[in-house]
Amino acid sequence: MSAGAGDGRSLAEWVTLALSLLVIGTLVTVAVMEQSRLEQQEGPGLTVIFDADHATRRGDSYVIPYAIRNTGSEAITSAEIWFDVLEGATVVESAEIRVAFLPLQGTQRGIFVTTHDPARYALRDRLESLQIP
Repeated sequence: MSAGAGDGRSLAEWVTLALSLLVIGTLVTVAVMEQSRLEQQEGPGLTVIFDADHATRRGDSYVIPYAIRNTGSEAITSAEIWFDVLEGATVVESAEIRVAFLPLQGTQRGIFVTTHDPARYALRDRLESLQIP
């Protein structure tokens, strides 16, 4: 019988154990850091980007692409957003956009149709309501 046989662990077993503990420790650390980052964010948030540079005219209307992005730390189950067309400080047209679901960092693209030229009028968005899970 050789020395170390029986109850003792081999070098390969100790190396495997050490590497396993290192991997598990790394995964736990990453998970804790990610959870901490998510908790530090302000909660739900939406960003609306109008792409007026790529607006096209179709008859008497203008078609303006837009993107709504979930910038918050939670998924959004529904949101109601109003798009306003402004002449100075005066709202000359409004439209309601509803978002049914938007996952974390998700984006919803669409088009906004207006009779006002986006080169002459300003566009803004207003978040009216927001529901999170």
